Formats: sequence, C-alpha cells, structure tokens
Amino acid sequence: MRIQRPNRYVKVYLLPDKSKSGKRKTKVKKHTLNPEFNETLKFHMSLSGLETRTLWLTVWHSDMFGRNDFLGEVRMPLENKIFDDPTPKWYPLQERTEPFDDPVAYKGEVIVGLKFVPPDPTQQERDREVGVDRGASKSKKNWSRGSLHVLVKEARNLQTRAKNSGTCDPFCKSYLLPDKGRSGKQKTGVVRRSGGSPVWGHTFIYKDVSLQELAERGLELTVWDHDRIASNEFLGGVRFNLGTGT
Repeated sequence: MRIQRPNRYVKVYLLPDKSKSGKRKTKVKKHTLNPEFNETLKFHMSLSGLETRTLWLTVWHSDMFGRNDFLGEVRMPLENKIFDDPTPKWYPLQERTEPFDDPVAYKGEVIVGLKFVPPDPTQQERDREVGVDRGASKSKKNWSRGSLHVLVKEARNLQTRAKNSGTCDPFCKSYLLPDKGRSGKQKTGVVRRSGGSPVWGHTFIYKDVSLQELAERGLELTVWDHDRIASNEFLGGVRFNLGTGT
C-alpha cells in the first residue's frame, strides 16, 4: 500500500489488559517512513506483576480523513525478562494476529474459589431414622445433596468510570442459574472507595444441591459499582458452567 504522506505512531498495551485506560501511544511522526519517537511510555506496576504480562506494540499510519492503517506488530512475553539492559533493540514487525475492531472485552479480573461440601452422613442417618422427606426420590440420590460454596476473594483492574465523587464502590452479585429470581440472588457487601481492586473475602453458599444437579446448572457472578443516587453501574461478569449440562 503506497501512502504519499506517511504519518506513523505506536500503540502499546500490557496484555491481557486491552482497556482504553491501559493504552499508551506515541505522538504521530508526520511525513516520514523512518520515524524516530524517542518516547518513554510508563506502566506503574510491580516487577512480579510483569511476569504474567505480554508487551504488545502495534505500528499505525494516522489518516486524518479515514480509518488508521495497521502496519505491523510485536508481542513480547515478559516472563523471565531481564530488565537491566536499557540498550534499544530492533524487533521485526509481524502480521496482525487478531482483529482490532472487536469491542474491548477486558473488564478486569475476579479471584474465585469453588467447593462442593457433601452432606453430613450423621444427619442423613438421623433423617432416615425419623423418616424425614427432603423432597428427593427414594433412590441412592436421596442422600447425595450437599452445598456449593463460592468464595469471591477479590477483584483487580476493574475498568470503572469515576463518579462525581471520584470513587468506586464495588460489590459482587451471584446467581445459580437458571434461577434468577430475587430469592436466588446473593451479594457481597460494598467495598467503599476501593478503586479498581476491592477485597471482599465473601463466601456465597447454595444449600441442598447435588453434584448431579450442578451438572445442569451454571454460576453467574457480576460486579457492580454501587451508587446511592443513580443506578448501579455494571462493571463486568463471568459465567461458570459447572458440568456438562446446558
């Protein structure tokens, strides 16, 4: 592709963060095929945090009257990377590895632990002795119901829009699908002024469920920014299929 007035710039992300707030880019160097940027783009994070990240650089032509043109990319995993050599190095540009027109999918991360707690055998024996009917069949499955424990530990890198107060007050909401009724909703407390990394340490408990039943159900977790005046803002969500069901 021949461009009469080449205007080059570079965009940089630390994957998996592809959010707008996580983007860095250079200034546009106009009318040159050999741009020299000499810019330092800064990401503030710990050295240990870089171990799980990939540096993603893409080079573009800036078009004032249309869409910008992609020219090439470099992906650099930072695991075991040595950062004590500041000498610049040349990296060959590669073809595009994924579409750039997709909506931004990254909303942050949530740390979750799942545990199935089997029923108490001593309670089962007492129920059998007194003939308690728990609504199950008289087969072996009658005594296989336990509880699902969902630990929502914390979230990080939440992509929030600051309210007038400039704060973010996140909470997490949970449903065991397909039940989305009000009685089936559970939620954590609100962590006020937490920024984008709230710590809840909260466990949702769904009682009287069996492993067989969980194979046909899903777990939905959604994160919200609490607002006392306006509607709560949806920040992101995740769904777990707990088995082979639909």
